[in-house]
Amino acid sequence: MTEASARAHVARFNTAVTSGDWAPFVDALHPDAVMTFVGRAVGSQRGRDAIAIAYAEHPPDDTIRVSGIRSEATATSSPSPGRAAAPAH
Repeated sequence: MTEASARAHVARFNTAVTSGDWAPFVDALHPDAVMTFVGRAVGSQRGRDAIAIAYAEHPPDDTIRVSGIRSEATATSSPSPGRAAAPAH
């Protein structure tokens, strides 16, 4: 993942959090994407449809910001200032 694509992903996520519309965020994911929700009851989800359902049923309530890019394959993020960070996998 490039820095630009990581920032675009985070921007789509933040827009979805504030608007409640997860379709643009989920539509940008690979059809076979796997998302693991750490510390949440939903666990791991495979595929856009399952991820969309997880976000619809358990939407996050905080935005995130990119705090650094470790490599082209890995990005790090953290909650907006003033919020505790959740473990990421």
